[in-house]
Order: sequence, then C-alpha cells, then structure tokens
Amino acid sequence: EKLKAKPYVTLEALIEKIEKKEKHQVYHVLRKIKDFFKQIIQIIKKWFNKFLSFLKIKSLGKIFNYTKIFGLKIFKPKTDGILTYSDYKKTSRRIGYYVMYALLLLGMAIVLMPFVWLFFTSFKGSNELLLSPENYYFFPRSYDFGKFFDVIEKTQIMKNVYNSLFISLGAAISAVLFNGLLAYVISVLKPKGSKVIFMLILGSMLIPPAVALVPLYKNISLMYSLVGSMTGMTLRQVQSTFVTLIPFWFIAGASPLNFLLFKTHFDSLPKDLFEVAEIEGATKLQTFFKVIIPLSTPVMMVVAIFSVTGAWNDFLLPYIMINNQDYWTVMIKLFRVHVEMFAYSMTLDEFLSLLLFTMIPPVILFFIFQKRITSNVTTTGIR
Repeated sequence: EKLKAKPYVTLEALIEKIEKKEKHQVYHVLRKIKDFFKQIIQIIKKWFNKFLSFLKIKSLGKIFNYTKIFGLKIFKPKTDGILTYSDYKKTSRRIGYYVMYALLLLGMAIVLMPFVWLFFTSFKGSNELLLSPENYYFFPRSYDFGKFFDVIEKTQIMKNVYNSLFISLGAAISAVLFNGLLAYVISVLKPKGSKVIFMLILGSMLIPPAVALVPLYKNISLMYSLVGSMTGMTLRQVQSTFVTLIPFWFIAGASPLNFLLFKTHFDSLPKDLFEVAEIEGATKLQTFFKVIIPLSTPVMMVVAIFSVTGAWNDFLLPYIMINNQDYWTVMIKLFRVHVEMFAYSMTLDEFLSLLLFTMIPPVILFFIFQKRITSNVTTTGIR
C-alpha cells in the first residue's frame, strides 16, 4: 500500500530531475564566483579612487573624459564600417580600441621607418652620413632633387628600368592568363583528375624556391635552344637579343598562390552564370573571357600587382641567366653598382639615391590601382 501511494517515477524523469539539481548547483557555484569577483573589483575601485583623490583627481571617469569626447567626435559622423558612435560610449570598449590603434600605429611605424630613413638620408651628403652619433641629425639640411638625375645619368640605369618593366608587364599578363585558365578548369569545368591536379599544385607550395632554381634554369636554357634551332642562331646570339627576357614572363604564369586566388574567386561565382552562358551557345573559352573575366577585375588586379612586384624584385634567376649587360634588370644593375662603386665613381649617398629611385615605379603602380586592389568582389545575378 505504501508503494502504491508513492507516484510512479520513470527512469527518464529521474535522470531529468538529477540534471536539474546539478544545473542548480552549478548555477549557485557560478553565482558565488561572480559575486566574489564583484567584491574584488569594488575593493580595487575603492582603493584606486582613494589613490586618485590623493592625487587630487575626483574619479576614474575624469581620466577618460577627454578620450571619450575625442572618440565621439571622430566616430559620430561615420556612416560606414563596423565601428560606430555607440561603440565609444563604453569606457572598456574605448580603451580596447585605443590599445588596438596604438599597436597598429606601432607596427606601421616599424614597417615604414626604413623607407622614411632611406628617403631623408638619400638627400644628405657623404660627409653627413659619417657623422658621430652625438652630431647625427635625422632630417637633411637641404633637398637637392638634381642628385637623382645625376645618378641616373652616371649609371645609365634607365635601360635597365625598361628591361624590368618589359619583364614585369609580360609577367602580369602571363599570371592573369595562365593562372586564370587553370583555375577556370579546376574550379568550373572540373574534368577527371582535377582533384589530383589541385592537390599537386598545393603540394608545390611546399617546395622551397631555391630548390626550383635548377629546373627553371634547365627549362629556360631549353627555351633558348628551341629559339636558336628555329632561327639558326647560337645560344650566345639568342642571349644577346631581347628574347633572353621573354622566358621570365612564364615564371609568374605558374604560381600556386595566384592560382589559389583565382580559384577561390571562381568558387564564389554563382553557377547559374555558366549554365545561362552554355544555354546561349557560348563556348568554354567565350564563357571565360566574356562572363568570368569581367567579374574578376579585383582579383586580376591583385594577381597583376603581385606578379609585377615579384618580377621587378627578382634578382637571382635573372642574374644567373642574363649574360648580356644591355638586358640586365634593375636588381642586377644595383648589385653591380654596389660591387663596383669605385668604377662608377659612386659615393654612399648617391647609391642610396639610386635605391630610392628604383623603389618609385612599384609604389606608383600600387597607388594607381589601390582602389581596384582593395575593392570588394561583388557578384551579380543573371540579367
């Protein structure tokens, strides 16, 4: 009878009751921990306010009052971005943002400091560079831009600039064309074995660039021999013409990084675009050039800039392959001028001016295409 009087409890209900009890206990433990930390924070605030009152500062809010006014004035007119006016109402968030900005400014200063030093030092004379630390000054006494023209005329570096521009332009075209076509095949067409090819391309990123020098040397030499057999010229004669620069175009056309940039972008495009193009009777190449390329301008600009800067700064492979001085690139010329400074009658300050001059073309190119590089890739629907 006693058993009948007790309500029947299932196993599931018993487990649920135990879980509720455990949750209730955990909740009380967390509540006690929270109250404990609140008390600690209140004690810290109390003693800190006493310390501030000792320094004749009434409250902690006085310290951040100026930063609050400054932050609200900056962010109140903002109409874009994720940081808004309301983000600066809380002191904790404001402090976090200021710490973040300080770290970013510090990193930017560390990165830009060598270039700023090079800019100002290139205007100094050779005697000013050799001053003792106590007499050293950062900014030059005068700014003589005529020194750049004198250095250019003395070294005859403009023909080397043209050679580097020729290689850089061809590298940009090859990088966009060949990497884009490969990414189109792997991402959109997806033939049999495309996954294996994709994994092999990813694996090639693990190969150090120095290891690839020997295969590149053999391939470029083979291209020179092929041109020589077609034209009847010897290998030395081929290397004495502008043909010696053309093989460097195709190095950027086989870049795993550029391929991944294109593939990631092509994967984000709506598949309906390709289906509609196929229904309209477009071939695979027409779909690539007339549908995909117009939607890929930002990623094309990024790949082109990477290829141009890489080809402009490349030194080792051109130094090994190019034997004719008339076709030296800018980096080879800088190296030879540095090694033979006495032969060129160059002083240290003139060499620094030459370094600054060779940095100008990539910087100008970046600022021209900056908006296209940093713009967001937006995809549109089918008309």
